Amino acid sequence: MSEQLKRKEPSKPTTPAKRYKKQYIPLEGIVDASQADKQQIWLVKIPDFIDLDKYKDEETIGSVIIEKNTTSNSEAKCSLHIEPPAGGEALTVSDFDLIMNKKKTPMYVFGMTKLTEEETQERERLRQRKKSEPLLELKYIDDTKINIAGHIDQSCNAVVKFGQAYGQLSKNRVLQSNQKEKKAVQVAESQSTKKSVNLLDAYRDGKKDDTPRDNRVREDGEKIKAKIFSLYKERQYWKMEELANITDQPTQHVKTILSSICVYNKSGEYKGYYQLKPEYAIDESKKIGTHDLGEEEEWE
Repeated sequence: MSEQLKRKEPSKPTTPAKRYKKQYIPLEGIVDASQADKQQIWLVKIPDFIDLDKYKDEETIGSVIIEKNTTSNSEAKCSLHIEPPAGGEALTVSDFDLIMNKKKTPMYVFGMTKLTEEETQERERLRQRKKSEPLLELKYIDDTKINIAGHIDQSCNAVVKFGQAYGQLSKNRVLQSNQKEKKAVQVAESQSTKKSVNLLDAYRDGKKDDTPRDNRVREDGEKIKAKIFSLYKERQYWKMEELANITDQPTQHVKTILSSICVYNKSGEYKGYYQLKPEYAIDESKKIGTHDLGEEEEWE
C-alpha cells in the first residue's frame, strides 16, 4: 500500500507588535480542537538536499510505501519515493528508507485561518468579559483563528538508500567542495598593482648586484707571474685590484699568485698593498717609488 505526501503551504503569522510582562491567553473559544482526533498525520524528516520550495501548493511530493509481511509478525518496512517537481529535473536520489521513532510523543498539527467579521466581534466580546484577567493582546490572534487539524500518529526519519545514485551524489559533493571560487575584481587606476617584494629576496638580489660575477678568462699562472714581476720593476707597492685590471685576470687568480711571491702589508703607510718578498726583490733602487706607468712604459 502507498500513501501520497502533499505539500501544504503553512500560513505565516505576523510578528507581534508589542510585548507585555505577563502572557496569558485563554484557549476557550480561541483554539478549535474539534478536529484533533479526526485525522492522523505522519511527520517525515527529509534530507536538506530535497528542496521542497520547488513544489507547488497541493502538489504531490512523493509516496510512502508500506510492506507488510503476512507470514510473520515482524514489523512492516516503510520506504519513501520522492517525485521530481512539475517541470523540474529528475532527482539524483529519490528512494529513502523510513526509520520509525519508537518513542511516541503527543504532537498536534496547528493551522490558522482568517476570522470572519462575526468571529472577530465574538472574540472582542470574550475579551471584554475577561478584563479581570491580564490578557496579552497579540495581533495574529486578533485577526486569525487557531485550530488543530489532526494529531501526529507516527514520526520517522528518511534515510538515503545506499547505492550507485547516492555514490554519485557524494562524488559530486566532493568535487564541488574542491572547486575554487573565482571572481573578477576591477581595480581602480589609482590603486597600485605592483607585487609586494619579499624582504629576504630583495636583500639577496641587492647582494648579488653589489658583487658582480668576474667573467675574465684565466691564463697560465707562470705567464701572469712574469707580467707581475715586470710591473714590480716600475713600482714597489701594488694593490691586488690594480694588478688584476692591468693583467686582465680574475681577482681570485691574481690573489693566489700574489700569495706565493708577495707580502701583504696589514699596517703602516702602505696598508692594503702588496710588495715582493725579499728573495724576489728585483732592484733595490726600485723598491721605493709610487709613480704609475705611462702608456709608453707599458709592458707588451
